[in-house]
Amino acid sequence: MHPAIWPYLIGLLPIFLARTWRARWVAICFGCVSIACGVMYAWIIHHSSGAQSEVQNIRSAAIGALSIALVSAVVTYLVDKNHNMKT
Repeated sequence: MHPAIWPYLIGLLPIFLARTWRARWVAICFGCVSIACGVMYAWIIHHSSGAQSEVQNIRSAAIGALSIALVSAVVTYLVDKNHNMKT
């Protein structure tokens, strides 16, 4: 597995933190987006030329992965909180 994909696995963590099924589905959707972005970045890095470019692309892939994981966690939390307020 390409090293650019590993940070994107962080996007799967909110699946385990969600308490309701609706929030889990939201987290699963974000997890799928996260893994798709990881595969895309791995493809870009594989087809780019130069070691300097590869390091910069892996760094940007890690930043992108963390931002997707943060958005996933926040949206999952809000869906969980909204569902708990209704019940």
